[in-house]
Amino acid sequence: MIVREEIRVKDFLPTGSDSESGAVVTFAGVVRSENGGRAVTRIFYDCYDELAAKEINRIADELKAEGTVNEICVVHRVGEVSAGETSLFVVVRAAHRREAFDAVARVVEEIKYRVPIWKKEHYADQTTRWL
Repeated sequence: MIVREEIRVKDFLPTGSDSESGAVVTFAGVVRSENGGRAVTRIFYDCYDELAAKEINRIADELKAEGTVNEICVVHRVGEVSAGETSLFVVVRAAHRREAFDAVARVVEEIKYRVPIWKKEHYADQTTRWL
């Protein structure tokens, strides 16, 4: 899911019972206030929403098809995201903790590698840089 508003983590946590999952693992990617020795004030994320959402869903579906996870929820924010705010949130439910932790790590890596989301860092000295 691609969102343009602040990610409220509680809105994406699993609710209800799930007797098949013994583990729920979450990951929150937060904009750092420093990168490479430079003070970062915010990041502007941009993408083609439909294509990015489709690829995120494809990643989740591929992992679920392997049969080791029961549910995957991914939310990536676009637009201006200030230092200290969440830009990426991932939740994985699985029968066992190892599979859940592994799936979260794989989802994050696949998003960074495959999803066409671009970011422009804004620095305290008023300069910017596309990464």
